[in-house]
Amino acid sequence: MTEILKAKLRASTASIKTTVQNENSKKMENELAFKNEYLSLTGKDGSLQGSYSIIPPFYKPLPKDEDVLQQKLREEARANFLQRRSRQLLDNTELKELWVILDTHSSTQPTGQDEQGDVGLQPVQDYFWTSE
Repeated sequence: MTEILKAKLRASTASIKTTVQNENSKKMENELAFKNEYLSLTGKDGSLQGSYSIIPPFYKPLPKDEDVLQQKLREEARANFLQRRSRQLLDNTELKELWVILDTHSSTQPTGQDEQGDVGLQPVQDYFWTSE
């Protein structure tokens, strides 16, 4: 009886090893196919190991003083960025209106050691959806 169990156990472990080996070989084939496809699409012919040439630059130094065109382009891009940001901010009157809404819709129930009340979400959402 123990001989039969040992034989079945050996057979099952052998089958598990072969399935694991098959899965590993499939993964390796997929990775190799992906790498080949990626290299063919990008036109790079070097290996990806330790090559920093494919990483895009995230920082460009400031343009030199002699390069007037790049200086003007940088100033214009910065001005456009600041204009977009300033449009996203609330001005003083909008902040005052928001404060009034929050103050009128706040609950007066103290919550534990905090003496501040909660504010309902619906009035705030109504304010922001109607102000657009």
